[in-house]
Amino acid sequence: MKLWSEIKQRRITQIVVTYLAGGWIVTSVIDQVVDREVLPLVVYEVTLTLFLFGILGALIIGWYHGEKGAQEAPPIEIAMLTVVGILALGASGMVVKGAMDEATLRDSLAEAGLDLRSIGVLYFEDVSSDGSAQAVAEAITEGLINTLAEVDELEVTSRNAARAVRDLDVGADSIATILGVGTIVDGTVDQVGDEIRVSVRLLEGQDGIQLSRESYSWPSEDVALVSSELAAEGGNALREQLGVEVRLRESQAAAPNSAAWLQVARAERAIKAADEALAEGDAEAYFGAWDAADEALIQALEAAPEWVEPVVLRAQVAYGPWRFLEGEEQLGALDRTVELANEALELEPFVIWMWGRIRSRPFSASARSSTAPS
Repeated sequence: MKLWSEIKQRRITQIVVTYLAGGWIVTSVIDQVVDREVLPLVVYEVTLTLFLFGILGALIIGWYHGEKGAQEAPPIEIAMLTVVGILALGASGMVVKGAMDEATLRDSLAEAGLDLRSIGVLYFEDVSSDGSAQAVAEAITEGLINTLAEVDELEVTSRNAARAVRDLDVGADSIATILGVGTIVDGTVDQVGDEIRVSVRLLEGQDGIQLSRESYSWPSEDVALVSSELAAEGGNALREQLGVEVRLRESQAAAPNSAAWLQVARAERAIKAADEALAEGDAEAYFGAWDAADEALIQALEAAPEWVEPVVLRAQVAYGPWRFLEGEEQLGALDRTVELANEALELEPFVIWMWGRIRSRPFSASARSSTAPS
């Protein structure tokens, strides 16, 4: 009670509240001016920093000068205000230096023709002891590519581009040059017991400098959520590091459960294995990979009968090897493709992206080889 009475007598509350009100008005005005791009963002950041340190100054002044009577500043007050002032100037200097470093980085990237908003997402590395997280790592990577590609402010390289540089033993700066991007996103995936651990790095493309590194973990049963949540977290890092307003939309083909999502991930991996077998001319592995993909998609539909994504992929799988079939088998593959396409349209009438995905399959890896696998 005695302390509260002394505080009231010294009018600290009135002084601090008055300072907060005045500081809030000034900060709000600066914020509005910065929003209209009249002043750079660093002006607002410095203003906010000085305002926060000023609260300490207001408390000190209120304690020593709020009381009626003599207003002469004692040495202890001067010393305390000096320390607060030095801290405020030091913090403001760090804010300004950070802004200058970021501007320098942007200028150097602009001179090199690299835009930080142009992003290459590399395939995440499976670092599990038994290699059990490979399918999950690939699916997480492709989900991240698809989700970030929906952000208007960003230009994200395709999955094909990520595959093209996957096995190159070069640094991030070299990969950025090959892809023509200003930012590289890579990471690792590990499965430890019932937990999935993901580490993500954001690298500047010109020199391979690490801009940020974050680690996340999810229960294994939540594997279907990893891609979307990782994209949201990645969006936060991109917004902080690059000044880009990242708006992530809901995925059009969101998995209803983890079991279905994992089977689709396995099917996607099998489809890529078919491409690789075709490039190597291995007919048995080629057709076996398509069969494995279809089997995984059937299991995905058993886990989620109303999910359109496995149906679309089954149509893609049916259509994939058609050019290497003959006679009735080829016609049967085309009929099966149309049948599955109709099933997909029944589940989701506006699957406008479906035919483009199915149609592109035989003209990707297959088109690069004019001969059938033998």
